[in-house]
Formats: sequence, C-alpha cells, structure tokens
Amino acid sequence: MDAAFPGVPAAEVVSESLPAPKSQVSVLPNGVKVVSQETYGQGATVGVFVEAGARFEDASNSGTSYMLQNMAYKSTSTRTHFRMVRDIESVGATAVCVAARDSIMYQMDGLRDSAPQMLNLLHDNLANSMYLDHELLEQQQDYPRRLAELESNPEQLMTELLHEAAYESNSLGNPQMPREGSIRKLTSAHLRNFVAQHFTADRIVLSGAGVDHAEFLEKAKALFGNMPAPATKFTRPPKAKYTGGETRLKGDSDNVHVAIAFEAPGWLDHKALLPLCVLHMLMGGGNSFSAGGPGKGMYSRNYLNALNKHAWLDSCTQFNAFYNDSGLFGIHGSAPHDKGAELTDVLVQQLKGMTSTLDAQELNRAKNQLKSSVFYNLESRVVLFEDLGRQVLTFGTHTGPAEEVKKIDKITAEDVMKAAKMVLSSNPTVVALGEISSVPRFETIAKKLK
Repeated sequence: MDAAFPGVPAAEVVSESLPAPKSQVSVLPNGVKVVSQETYGQGATVGVFVEAGARFEDASNSGTSYMLQNMAYKSTSTRTHFRMVRDIESVGATAVCVAARDSIMYQMDGLRDSAPQMLNLLHDNLANSMYLDHELLEQQQDYPRRLAELESNPEQLMTELLHEAAYESNSLGNPQMPREGSIRKLTSAHLRNFVAQHFTADRIVLSGAGVDHAEFLEKAKALFGNMPAPATKFTRPPKAKYTGGETRLKGDSDNVHVAIAFEAPGWLDHKALLPLCVLHMLMGGGNSFSAGGPGKGMYSRNYLNALNKHAWLDSCTQFNAFYNDSGLFGIHGSAPHDKGAELTDVLVQQLKGMTSTLDAQELNRAKNQLKSSVFYNLESRVVLFEDLGRQVLTFGTHTGPAEEVKKIDKITAEDVMKAAKMVLSSNPTVVALGEISSVPRFETIAKKLK
C-alpha cells in the first residue's frame, strides 16, 4: 500500500493556507460564459449548459431536444461514434446529456487531470456533431420502448401530463417526449437547424467543479472562443402562459394517482421563490413506509396530517418544478383504486391547510431543513457543477450558499403564508392516472379548493 500505481497522478496535499473555494465567472469575447469553483479534490466535473429545450420547439420540430439528448456523444466530423466512446473511456470519464424544458446539459465527470480532454470531447459534440441518418434512425426505432417506460412510471408520466395541462399548447407545455409520430418525422436537418439557431455563444455556459479557473478559462478560450455569435442579440421568449386545466388517463392499475398543482413564481422572481421553498419543506411528505425517523420528514404536515391518519394512503408528497419565468407547486398522492374521492379530499385539505398559522417551532424546523439540504447537496461535486452552470445560465452570475442561508434566515411565517395564498389564487391543474372512475370532476375539485 506504500507503492505508487503506475500512471496515476500523485495526490496533492491540501494546505490549510489555501484560499476557501469560491465561484469565479468570466465571459469570453464572443459571449460564452465560463464559471468554475475549486474543490481541491482529485476529481473534476465539467460541462456545457445551453439555453434551449422543449419550450423552444413548435409542432414542426417537436421532440428535437429529446433526440439531441439521445444523439449526444455520437459521430462528429472528427470522430466516429466508436472513437468517441473509446476516447471517453480512455480518460476514465462518464458522459451524460440531459434535455430539460428550458436547457440542455452536456456533462462529463472524471479525474482532475483529464479536464482538458473532457472539454475537448464536449466541444467536439457541440460544434461538430454529424447527426448521421442511420444513428438517428436507431434512436427513432428505440423510442417506442422509452415511451412505454415513461407510461409505466406514474410519477414521471404525471410530471409530463401536469406541464401539458398547466401550460396548454405553449412553451413549458410542449412535451419533452411527444407522440411517436412526431419523433418519426424528425430528420437530421431538424437537429442541425435547431442547433444552428439555439446553440449560439450568448446562450452557452461552461461550468467546472474541481478545476483551477485560470486553466479552465484558458482551455475554454481555445475551444469555445470561436463558437458562433448570433445574428441578433438573444432575447428570452415571452413569459410562459399558465392556463391550468385537467388531464385524465385511465389505466389498468390497482392504484389511483392524483396530482393538483398551481402556478408558482420562477427563478427570476427569487424573492418570492424562497418562502415557497420553505413551504415545500414544511409540507414534505413521502410514502406510507419510510426507513427514517424525524430527519426523513416524519414531522412534515403531509406525514402528520395525512399519511399518519389514513392507513390506506400509499403516498402523499409535495412537489415543485421551477423555470426562469414560471413554475408549478403542488401535491401528489396515490391510493387503492377505490379511494379516488377520499384521496382527492385529503390532497385538497392539505393544500388548503398551507395557509394556516405556523408556530415558531414548525417554521424553524422547515428553515433548518432547507438550509441543511442546500449545504448537504452542494457537498456533491456533480451538484455543485450543476448549481454553478444553472445559476449563471439564468442570472449571469453565481451566489454561494452562505448568501442564500442569510436570506432563508430572514423569512417569516407571514412570508410563507403569503406565498401559499399566492399559489392557491391561481387556477388549479389536475392530473389523474390509473383507476380514475372515483376521482371527482375538475369543477368539483376547483370548488372545494375555494
């Protein structure tokens, strides 16, 4: 154990005199933003965020972002697919691509010394992808299997249907995984045109966790300094239009799933968002069986007032989904197939109870849970990488956890209750899956929420 392994870089001893890690942001002449934070570890996570995604699609190219996710790390003008895979393996890296509604993320994780090679591979994917017809056809032929997986996962399917109902026929309501026919009609030209239109320098952020900023910036300049600038300055699309509404999908299931959501503020309305995050912790929830104690949310309202009181409840959980200009905040529950009406009543009562008075102990517990969650998650290098990239993509700058904690400490019970009332003032969105015959009509649910 005292002999060095051949080819493995020697570990550097971290000195107490080293400065505390903090984020650094730079902007290349062409508009590409570069953000990084040192971790003094032997690993590094680097990647690219692009402000593109399903909300930027229309009926003519629906599903393009999802197919770009699945066409990542395929053939480029400088590498075959086989060579791309071998080069990723040769540096011991893992590579992923995730297409969301308002962003597309390319990420690679590996050893610190491999960061330059990983950036080279990322650049090759963004700048030189060929989107060959036979590779696209392979993904299209596999799509029915992936669609079936989505339809067999109630939680994921619920999320997709909630967005389509909440933002009917616009922006955030565009499907991430559209119907099979939309995917079949996509061609390589659709993908290339989408990339040419949206993958411009002013919509790209390079993020690195576990790298030296000066070295990272130098490599970024060499690779991404020539990314095309847009013909006109990028302006974000019009605000997503929240409509509310209902979707019901009857299925052969022993359970019924119901979700009720409302419009929430987006990331850009940060002041209104934080009290809602505290409310989310306050409500909490989970499944009828949990392997934890109080630290797993047993003192949250959804446990105390729903799961602990109704033995037939399988789950009762608060959820949110935030984007730049809008978001969703709501509750999801599941129960045996004959309990649709009772399940809906429980969810409605939990939502209406959000505006009830908070005592100091309940408020402080929720705030402490939120602060703990922030610090705990940012100990992960991959989460830190994503936090850096997404903040800069949204705000153009990065705020560390210490500043956020100060804001959380200032939140009062009145702030939380105000946030709850604001959310409940919007038109509800209801989704029901499974054996839905006993779930009340939308009008009935909306009336009960008044």
